[in-house]
Amino acid sequence: MFRAISSSIKWKFVSLMIVVILLTVSVIGIFSYRDTSRTLQRDIEHFSEQILKQASFNLSRYYQSYEQGFLLLGSSAEVRDWMSKSSDDTSGKAFTYYKITDNYILPLMSRHNEILSISLLSDKGNEIHVENGYYFLNKDYSLSEEHWLETVRATDKLYVEVGLSEHYKSRDNKAHPIMVMSMAKQLGRINNGLIKMDIALEPVQNILREINLGENGNSMVINESNEIIVHPDDSRVGSRLPEEVGARIANKEKGWFFLEETREMVIFGNIDSTAWKTIAIIPFDDMNKSIIRVRNVTIATALIALIMSSLLVVWLTSSVTNRLTNLRRIIKRTKLGNIGMRAPVGGNDEVADLGVAYNQMLDRLDETIHALAVSKSKQQQATMTALQSQINSHFLYNTLESINSMANLVNHREIERAAINLSKMLRYTSNYENSLVQLQKEFDHTNHYLEICRLRFSDRIAHEFRVAEECRELLCLKAILQPIVENSLKHGIEKTGQAIRIVISAEMEQEHVVIKVSDNGPGYSQEALQQLRERLAIQDAGEAYRELSRVGLLNVQYRIRMFDQHKDSGLHVYNEPNGAVTELRFLRRQKRRVNPHATSSRR
Repeated sequence: MFRAISSSIKWKFVSLMIVVILLTVSVIGIFSYRDTSRTLQRDIEHFSEQILKQASFNLSRYYQSYEQGFLLLGSSAEVRDWMSKSSDDTSGKAFTYYKITDNYILPLMSRHNEILSISLLSDKGNEIHVENGYYFLNKDYSLSEEHWLETVRATDKLYVEVGLSEHYKSRDNKAHPIMVMSMAKQLGRINNGLIKMDIALEPVQNILREINLGENGNSMVINESNEIIVHPDDSRVGSRLPEEVGARIANKEKGWFFLEETREMVIFGNIDSTAWKTIAIIPFDDMNKSIIRVRNVTIATALIALIMSSLLVVWLTSSVTNRLTNLRRIIKRTKLGNIGMRAPVGGNDEVADLGVAYNQMLDRLDETIHALAVSKSKQQQATMTALQSQINSHFLYNTLESINSMANLVNHREIERAAINLSKMLRYTSNYENSLVQLQKEFDHTNHYLEICRLRFSDRIAHEFRVAEECRELLCLKAILQPIVENSLKHGIEKTGQAIRIVISAEMEQEHVVIKVSDNGPGYSQEALQQLRERLAIQDAGEAYRELSRVGLLNVQYRIRMFDQHKDSGLHVYNEPNGAVTELRFLRRQKRRVNPHATSSRR
């Protein structure tokens, strides 16, 4: 038997695998329980930390959203105007009240259904209360009677208090005490007004209920005083953590520890942007159930593997040799030019990886052949398009020359100038030989365009070039300046009908040429400016290719980024107090000069 094994690779492999499996089963039988217990405890700790981290993130997002609401209300001109109204200015207060409600409070409540009410108090005694339509404040409620009023006025920080509020009633006009989180903030030191927001705790409680930490585990949120402010059980809200737990989590951002007395694991972590902590408490008995179940399953699996090991090893050996034979047969057929066949892939070992890699090589070869065919077809199509464009251009040149001659005969100078300028623009843009031109030619091309526009708008258009001399002979992409000027006219005189002045400047900034096109038009609205910046920031032009032909700025942005491949190159759009500015940056390039004294070394 020993001689048969030593003379056969297959049986050597079978014997080796059987020995390895026997050794593995023995090791599992000795160490499985201890190692499984430690591993599972670490996994439970890590899993619980991740759950708390996600819950803390969701809670932080709610909190930050509320802070943004305070910032929005506090910085609005309408709220400050209302705060300044005197108590006897009834009409003024009413008008401003509706503007605040429609523009700020109702949109904020529509995004956050958990907001019960938003209240405003001015230093002149005026109050506003806006409810969400499900619960209503009592008619005798006044923000000026809150016990924390002086505390809020003594600081600029956001004040937060959680507790049972008895100031609310339901739709049927019955008293309805409800757990709320009251957030209040002083509007400013000069204007001593206040803003208060009452928020139902149900969304936060739902987040805590979603944390599944075993049958008897629970989670909660505490403040900096170790007071429970959010708990799935309302009766626990307002109570304090045990002193031992509070002392062990003090001054720590996150961590875990084990309570020997109660045999519970405590995991905690800070909630960003707040002084609160999220705490999860898991009884050890819940953890131990999982450990025992994993141990039993592991032992049963090991015994089954030991019984079936011999049959599986023999089958595995045959599987490896059979797949190698099939792969060799496919390789021979590929040598004869048949690249359509693929090697059958089975298993998940090195032989399977070899088959997958060989099939992928054939797939890439097939894709390369197809791509070459498509590329050749597109190249032919592009050539035909360019030839057709040249034919169309020659027709337009001849037509414009005819118009010019006719205008000259009748002494109509405006038509003559328009025909000449348009002819120069067509000759400039239809020349496909060079994609780079001197910057001065770009200015000339833009000037021709503006001269044509003056025929339409007369003296309502004024323009000026402020170009540094060292920039005029630098190279740039063709037809990148005229679309920017056209965009200024579109959002200026074409939109408002008012006269416009456009200033085009060019200067050097280190390795970049900076061109600014500024106008005295109305500028962009914040929404339009944000949308335009988002479009200009798109990196993958394939998704937005359809827009490149419709929006000139996107076309210019895409071409510059593709050509320069530099993070600072491209378009930057912003408003100034007297209009809009479009800034164009691209790398400095100079035209190569031929040395007349250079001689050829070739013989």
